[in-house]
Amino acid sequence: MVLMPLLAKTPYPRVNILKLDLYIGSGSNVVVDGKTTALTTPSGQQSGVKLNVDATIEPGITYLLTLDFDASRSIVQAGKSGKYLLKPVIRVATAATTGIISGLVSPDSVSAEVWAIAGTDSITTSTDTSGGFKILYLSPNTYSVYIAPKDTVYKDTTITNVSVTASNTTNIGTIILTKK
Repeated sequence: MVLMPLLAKTPYPRVNILKLDLYIGSGSNVVVDGKTTALTTPSGQQSGVKLNVDATIEPGITYLLTLDFDASRSIVQAGKSGKYLLKPVIRVATAATTGIISGLVSPDSVSAEVWAIAGTDSITTSTDTSGGFKILYLSPNTYSVYIAPKDTVYKDTTITNVSVTASNTTNIGTIILTKK
């Protein structure tokens, strides 16, 4: 069984996730020789099952955490008592699913809207006070980056064929705006 939990939907700083605690509710059963027996989870319901992750999560990139539950190794008989324990054996895998486009617009005194466009999909951001920008959470694809200066003295500019791959930042360098 593969579970895919959502851990965060808001921006986060660069973090190293070492472990996750997974809390398991009551009510699990196992059927052995046609007989249904309740499963108990030692400490899983109180302190949670400890999962080793050890993954560095970069800001601005979406990650998929996959929990692979090994049922054949997770249900064990408790001696000769006839009871069964749920001692989850879970492997955790992380995979980045999005990337970033970054760059710099010059002159930095000109504020601009910056768009990443792939087909009918588009995401936008604005330049910061130094002319820099980052467009986050982009699905792997080839984008056109459209820069629309707010100062009407400058022309709009488009950079084509900007490739985004998962877990990477594609820096398109400095885009020098030209006057109309």
